[in-house]
Amino acid sequence: MEEETGKLHIVMLPWLAMGHLLPFFELSKSLALKGLQISFFTTPSNIHRLPSIPKTLTPLLKLIPCSSSSMNIENTSDPHFVDNRPLLNQTFDALEPHLAAFLSDPSHCQPNRIIYDFPAISWALALASRFSINSAFFCIINTASFAFLDRYVKHDLAKKLATGSDFIPFPTTVALRRFEAIQILPFHPKEKDRRTNEFILCRTFREFESKWIDLLGKNCIPVGFIPSSFDEEESETWMRISKWLDKQKEQSVIYVSFGTEAILTRDQIDEIALGFEKSELPFLWILRLGLPPSGFVERTAERGLVLIG
Repeated sequence: MEEETGKLHIVMLPWLAMGHLLPFFELSKSLALKGLQISFFTTPSNIHRLPSIPKTLTPLLKLIPCSSSSMNIENTSDPHFVDNRPLLNQTFDALEPHLAAFLSDPSHCQPNRIIYDFPAISWALALASRFSINSAFFCIINTASFAFLDRYVKHDLAKKLATGSDFIPFPTTVALRRFEAIQILPFHPKEKDRRTNEFILCRTFREFESKWIDLLGKNCIPVGFIPSSFDEEESETWMRISKWLDKQKEQSVIYVSFGTEAILTRDQIDEIALGFEKSELPFLWILRLGLPPSGFVERTAERGLVLIG
């Protein structure tokens, strides 16, 4: 189906990790529901990792596959990523010429805005400026953390990231450990790199972080938590979880999941399992890789649910 002229057109540039791809994908779906045209740029294997697009949104939400010379590393959950971090950066940076070609193609409806993730700041803003397109940074972390970093960068006091802030106008315990500050600061957008008309989309609610939203200023727009959505009737796994949760008391279940990147050792899995057994509390444990200790599932079957894989 051809893109309709006059329809707002948004380009999405998420980082190559599921914790970034999924929020960008859900935001894309939300915008498409409002009638906006979305072009979602990522690599072929990441497209296959994403949930299916609802049929009603397929005319509006287009996934744009972008190949690269580093095809063996396309996601932080890929094997050997830890030892090949530069390859993933190369894979992500390889999206730039694909996007430049897309923006130069007169057969496409010209995008109105580029919504980018933090690793793209080195080239997304340059492309936006080159093609006279507005941009917006989508912050997938909590607003308090981002606003804390933003204040220090703005006031050029990065060396104090690991201390309390003199520039936060209300009491807060938000701070970074020294090693966290060293790791995060090189990736954080610098004040000089931003454009004054740029919006910051934050994955939060005003009711949850109003002070921090106000601290970022009038260009900060909360878009909600936008959790991953799916068709409940078609998800056998969710139906199993839902039925089990319905049998538990409210606010009684411990939920443990370490996401798509953490790979637990045998000792770590055993320690977590031991903690569940000693707690004697209901629990839901998502174990992506590895197996619980022998006999654990049977011993805790009356109060626990383990989903493997």
